[in-house]
Amino acid sequence: VKRHADTPEKRFLVCKALIFKCDVLWAQLDALHHAYVLGGGIPKGAFVPEDFVAHRRPAA
Repeated sequence: VKRHADTPEKRFLVCKALIFKCDVLWAQLDALHHAYVLGGGIPKGAFVPEDFVAHRRPAA
């Protein structure tokens, strides 16, 4: 970023892209928290913690 964002306009665009990326990540985090922590309903086909079986190596 330091090398390529060499004008105020480019730095502004980099900041806008970073803000957008953070907004998307926060939206994903909110959706996951709502589904898995608050019990808002896990979407069909999504990971269900109760169905997870850890793969373990057999005892030697």
